[in-house]
Amino acid sequence: MTYQVHVQDGTGQQVMPTSTFETLPDQLPPAGVRPFTVMLGSCFWSKAPEAKNVAPSYEAIWSLPFLRPHLNFLVGDQVYLDAPWTDWGGTASPDARWIKERIADRYDESWTLLAPVLRHGVTVCITDDHEYWNDYPNGPTIHLTSLARSASRRKTFRNIAQLYVDEWQRARLATTFNIGNPPQLSFFIADTRQGRTTVDKGALMPSAEWQELLSWITNLQCPGVLVTNGPLFVPAKGSYLGFISADRNLPGYPTAHRDLALALQAAPHDILVLAGDVHFGRISSVCLEPQVEGVLPVNLFEVIASPMAQLPGAEATFWPEDDQDGYPRTWPANLLDWDPTPTPRPNPFSGPCPKKARLGSFGQNQHAANRH
Repeated sequence: MTYQVHVQDGTGQQVMPTSTFETLPDQLPPAGVRPFTVMLGSCFWSKAPEAKNVAPSYEAIWSLPFLRPHLNFLVGDQVYLDAPWTDWGGTASPDARWIKERIADRYDESWTLLAPVLRHGVTVCITDDHEYWNDYPNGPTIHLTSLARSASRRKTFRNIAQLYVDEWQRARLATTFNIGNPPQLSFFIADTRQGRTTVDKGALMPSAEWQELLSWITNLQCPGVLVTNGPLFVPAKGSYLGFISADRNLPGYPTAHRDLALALQAAPHDILVLAGDVHFGRISSVCLEPQVEGVLPVNLFEVIASPMAQLPGAEATFWPEDDQDGYPRTWPANLLDWDPTPTPRPNPFSGPCPKKARLGSFGQNQHAANRH
């Protein structure tokens, strides 16, 4: 069902452009008709020259009914509150009023440019570190001097930033929904940033939401889609002596990352991971060795979409043939055999998964009856 939203003042004058959204389908459509479609995006620096191209590009897709997304997933860094770093470096000593005005300005810039995206279809947002500061909730890297040296200023900044996350982005820690009855496709949207602890405490989400995620993976009744901030299969990264502005990613929390790997290894159905953050695009897949004799292998897919508009100085590329930064050329068939370190090492595919299964279609031949 498609709805249009018109906002009028007391005189009946329309005061903002018409918004359109669709409810979720009751079931997945058959082949040959408009497919169930989602849009994935992350990392939007509103002052980048290409920022003005995002909305018209999206509107061009929206104008084609067969390609029109049912859902938009914006998976973090929709705003860069800590950029440019010169606003927060040197001898700057911003007070609460200045911080509030700066955060408001950043949201106004981003939301104005993204308005055509936000008013077409349902948009679901989750956060990443730049909705706060680089490497949040860990201490700001040293170039953000005014935040790094004042705990009270960080608290003020964090509280105002969280207010905008709650009221503008409406980002939740965990959301799950199914399409079809019985389920044909299951979604879990996991915000692993806003509820994250510092790295010494090691948690990516509060305990209740984390257990909900692990339970969703291990109890899937159909293929699943995990929507989260950053990719799962990247080398662990973090700050070095406070000088390198590299945030700690999911593998940078090794205990939580291992728990997630264990759950994925036991998944009863294929899972597609949708992620952003890393400033390059990538589509990957791996066939996971079954943990029970006589059952079909599970395919794990990962799609990265980043960035929508590039923050200067944060460019990144991915070339699998170069094995850069320790990214394995082929993921291991057993996730726990993979060591996410920045040291390149041979990591050939092994295990019972044939090439056809490893490169097969998402959800193909996955039935609860042939899983444990």
